[in-house]
Amino acid sequence: MESALPVDYPIERIEMFIPEKLDLVQYILHTLGFSSQRTSYVMVRKDKPMVKANFPDGFRLRPLRKNMDEGAYAMVRNEAFKNLSGSQTPITIKMVMDQNEDSVLFKEGMQILWYGENPVGVLRMLKESEESGDYSFVAPIALLPEYQGKGLGTELLKAGIELGQDNGLLNTMLVVNAENEQALSLYMKNGFEVDLAVNCLTLEV
Repeated sequence: MESALPVDYPIERIEMFIPEKLDLVQYILHTLGFSSQRTSYVMVRKDKPMVKANFPDGFRLRPLRKNMDEGAYAMVRNEAFKNLSGSQTPITIKMVMDQNEDSVLFKEGMQILWYGENPVGVLRMLKESEESGDYSFVAPIALLPEYQGKGLGTELLKAGIELGQDNGLLNTMLVVNAENEQALSLYMKNGFEVDLAVNCLTLEV
């Protein structure tokens, strides 16, 4: 493991995402001490109609302003995901800044949904290349808990799909935890289908 992961800091935990159908690989990893933590679905929206987001009055989606909005982005993301398996670890302002420099991030691919002067949601869109083609990748969308259940998640998702379409990518991909029934329902209602189930296996080093 030290040869495979030559880093200058101690590694406490290793995570691997293995397609559910690879039974033998999972068996081998279990014999090496890995344990199953959760199942995630890779979902795709392919060959579906174009969409356009339409937020209610008072809400405005705006690209992240460099050296201004990173704290707002991190706050919304951390509050929205604090109880989501695999995403509870908070992100920092530095991490947001690094994400905004990602080479596969669309131009203005990190956006914040504002209600007046209050940040309430976030969106991040990347380009993903697979054997089956190129996709826009939702990574992620998130809303503060008090703004969920109001249709804003649907509009954020549409905004992400629309951003991909504006960049020439008609198909969209995302990953969601299998137990996140609310998100699964949202994605399926908007044309996404499960393409692949993967298991997250972890090993405490």
